[in-house]
Amino acid sequence: MKEKPSYYAVLTPEVRYSNVLKPMEKLMYAEITCLSQSTGECWATNSYFAKLYGVTVGTVSKWIANLTEQGFVNRRIKYKEGTKQIEKRYITLTDPMVKKDHTPMDEKDHTPMVKKDQGNTTSFNNSLSIENFLPNETSLIAVKKKYGSVLQSNVIDAIQEFRDAATNKEGKPYKDLQSAFRNYVRKDYLASFKIKNKTHGAIRKQVNGKVLQMKNKPNLKKLARKQIEEQSHGR
Repeated sequence: MKEKPSYYAVLTPEVRYSNVLKPMEKLMYAEITCLSQSTGECWATNSYFAKLYGVTVGTVSKWIANLTEQGFVNRRIKYKEGTKQIEKRYITLTDPMVKKDHTPMDEKDHTPMVKKDQGNTTSFNNSLSIENFLPNETSLIAVKKKYGSVLQSNVIDAIQEFRDAATNKEGKPYKDLQSAFRNYVRKDYLASFKIKNKTHGAIRKQVNGKVLQMKNKPNLKKLARKQIEEQSHGR
């Protein structure tokens, strides 16, 4: 079964600002998030990634090895029964909260650490979560049930609309962003989904109407020729 990537990639702050990952390794991480959104696991082969990015299989192997070594992903190998031949390789994302902090720091900075404010920390973490929010499969199913087929651009606009609403929400932040998003969908709060797309039937009707209009439109050349002939006979 060929694995199909999602529309969206996730690049967490831990990965974006890491000083132990190369740029292409960060892009590889984002690609893995795309391929693992539906099942939680990515089983694409190194050959797949090599063809995708125009590099060698060995280069891809080094990228994934470093992502694993630095604690950003885990690998699990499934062997063919009774052999040491690899049947499938699974890659999963690790919990970003247990990753090492690879953010570069200035060694000359001796500014004393400020005592943590639990309220501010919670607010900051929630802001990061909202910034990286993407609807999961269950939430996308809720969208389809409510609105049917929608354009990808509508989905992207609705996601940003929800992020803005969640960020500016007064009072306590949402504990479960996915549940909150589905609630917005069910209650028709997201204006981006209200932009209805023309169905194939409506488009076909519009096209047929224009064709019929063109068929019934007078032929000016024929009318002009007929008028000239009538004038000639009148003489």
